[in-house]
Amino acid sequence: MKIGVFCSRVRVEEKMIFAALREREVDFERIDTRKVAFELNGDRLGRTKEFVIRNSLFVIRYDAVLVRCLSHSRAYYLTRWLDGLGVPAVSPHCVVATCGDKLLTSAALQEAGVPIPRVVIAFTPEA
Repeated sequence: MKIGVFCSRVRVEEKMIFAALREREVDFERIDTRKVAFELNGDRLGRTKEFVIRNSLFVIRYDAVLVRCLSHSRAYYLTRWLDGLGVPAVSPHCVVATCGDKLLTSAALQEAGVPIPRVVIAFTPEA
């Protein structure tokens, strides 16, 4: 199994993740999200779990990916693309989409029976 780890900067947390993967002898590769270009043309990639990395000029295959983007919008679009290819991701698009939105996160927690602070939603200041 080969794991792709998407991140732009390697922080302390990523260093710890890389160390744990090495310790467990997991085959992985760091992918700099600043160098990733993806194509939405299904005929070309056709759900083959292939990633075309800009400036690399080759195709890399991963069985699963770990998404560690600092940018929420980058993680949002990247995980949506990965979902479309059928690639297992941690965290998957539905999680990134929900957790990146305070209203959706609060609703999900409430629906799961997790206590949350009082939340009031208004669409205008007058409301």
